[in-house]
Amino acid sequence: MPSTARSAAYFDVSNAAAEAFWSRSPDRYMRLRYEDFVARPVEIEVGDLVGEEFDTCSPTGVSVRLTHSAWGNPSRFEGGVIPVVSHTA
Repeated sequence: MPSTARSAAYFDVSNAAAEAFWSRSPDRYMRLRYEDFVARPVEIEVGDLVGEEFDTCSPTGVSVRLTHSAWGNPSRFEGGVIPVVSHTA
């Protein structure tokens, strides 16, 4: 299986498993679609759910420290303002 297809399959399986295990615990689980976050980044309170305080979230970007981490995301080693933009426009 090509790397792209393997990554897509892993993403789908991981998200389906998380939904199955955690969707009945809204105090511990939040499904956040990128499209929803782009539409209203300031209104979505991810920090409240995980018990963390984010640096800054504005309608145009999120300020993160170097501790920001996401599996496989090359930008996890960078800090600063990450623009929040729609990729469908």
